[in-house]
Amino acid sequence: MIKTFDDIISVNDQEEIKNLLLGRDFTWHYLQDITKQDGLLQKRPAFSHYFVLDEKNNSNWSDITNNIIINSCIKAGVSCQKVLESRAFLQLPNVTKEQTIDTPHIDRRSKHTVILYYVKTSDGDTIIYEGDKEHTITPKQGRVVVFDGLIKHTAKQPTNDSRCIINVNIC
Repeated sequence: MIKTFDDIISVNDQEEIKNLLLGRDFTWHYLQDITKQDGLLQKRPAFSHYFVLDEKNNSNWSDITNNIIINSCIKAGVSCQKVLESRAFLQLPNVTKEQTIDTPHIDRRSKHTVILYYVKTSDGDTIIYEGDKEHTITPKQGRVVVFDGLIKHTAKQPTNDSRCIINVNIC
């Protein structure tokens, strides 16, 4: 199951989230590698902010994801018993202008659903590997992709502008 929807929340809500996450007062934490998995380190730095960590509220801003989660579940026809993790990622453009692909990964080893929300329009497509198929989703502000969390996925490094997403894992 891979479902993509545009304008999952109102344009006003999209702008509010974008302005918050890309504004001066939002707290970001440095990551040495955005997709470190099984000890593989590509040294592709980024920034993260956990709204929910280990099923617990971890941020004063965690409520901003509520409408994204609710609307995505309704549109995709999936239930949400609990939010396992909810976090934002910010990747800066790859200064070499070389289009590179991050490490394919799954967010958790247990059954879950991923809700991936694009905070802003940018390059740095998401790639979802479903069997021998590759699904490519281009980041567009307000777009969301919902998929089975046990499917490997990754992103291309942005080259033209920053890439900002909210990644939610639910079950």
